[in-house]
Amino acid sequence: MSVIKSILLFPVGLVQGMFWLLWSLWFDDQSMGIAPPFCDDGNAIVYIKKKTGKMQVIHLSLSSKKELCLFETSLPIQQLVLNGNSVICSSFSRRGNLLVKITMDGEVVSYDLAADSRDYILTASPVSLVEVSTLCVNNTCKFTLHQKSQSGVQQLGLSANKVRSFCVLADSRCLAYSTAGSTHILTIDNDVTLDYQDIVFMRGNASSFLAYCKETRQFIIIKGVGISSCKVSLPEAFWGRYVLSASLSPDGRSIAFFAFDTPGEGELVVLSVDGDDYYAIGKRARIYDIHWAPSGKQISTSGVLKRDFFEISYSYKMRNCAVNDKEVIDLTGNIFWQS
Repeated sequence: MSVIKSILLFPVGLVQGMFWLLWSLWFDDQSMGIAPPFCDDGNAIVYIKKKTGKMQVIHLSLSSKKELCLFETSLPIQQLVLNGNSVICSSFSRRGNLLVKITMDGEVVSYDLAADSRDYILTASPVSLVEVSTLCVNNTCKFTLHQKSQSGVQQLGLSANKVRSFCVLADSRCLAYSTAGSTHILTIDNDVTLDYQDIVFMRGNASSFLAYCKETRQFIIIKGVGISSCKVSLPEAFWGRYVLSASLSPDGRSIAFFAFDTPGEGELVVLSVDGDDYYAIGKRARIYDIHWAPSGKQISTSGVLKRDFFEISYSYKMRNCAVNDKEVIDLTGNIFWQS
């Protein structure tokens, strides 16, 4: 029966796929999913959606389900962060990145900053871009990290090895980046080198970085400027899977992560930092990003709920944040909201 259903739905998937292909050529949106961040003490979220050829930034009350459009643009939105009651998003145009700061009362302030590439991090305080660029002199190349803001460009660090992953804390006090050989924690006054090799940074909290090492199958929590850290082993049941995304809870006691098989769907799991206790709270095709509510009782996700072999638009949906399936769920898997 399922085979017959898939055959009958194939023409629908073909038309849908062609539609999303043309849309993707128009918007040139190659960004991955952005999980809706929580605001108003966890009583609301802010998320991105597409509507009638536009991209909108929506404020949604979780209690009343009332939506308020904060901002609308014809450009694709790559990143979105919160700073108190302000929303800051970045849109990539042909001449660079246009940063737009949106306050909850509807006031819009624009920042026009040029980016060398789309590999950047958007920071909220100050409003800026942090990116990596290559500096080559006499056939010797080094990789420099710098921060661009309205006040100018500031170099943050210089590495002889290619920068694999980088991340900033929520309050932008310090930056972390990893190479094949080491990990660095940067502040205004310090450059701390840690002996963590080949790690990829995930989503930390206000005071700690979260990274994952595929080789050792461990999450690494780096507190502050790298003075202290701890390692949390991936449960053995997930050793053969790929960890795509992870997020550290506000109190630092739990890690929510998504691991999947190739091909196949994966599981969203909550893991205790103190021990081996873990439990799965849902199965999804892909989850690209995870946000915790301030209370630690809910999480938001962005990804793809279910994979359909005959759905040609699936590959487009997997790599475009605005049309990703977005959810807010509690730690038992109950769905509070779904896009």
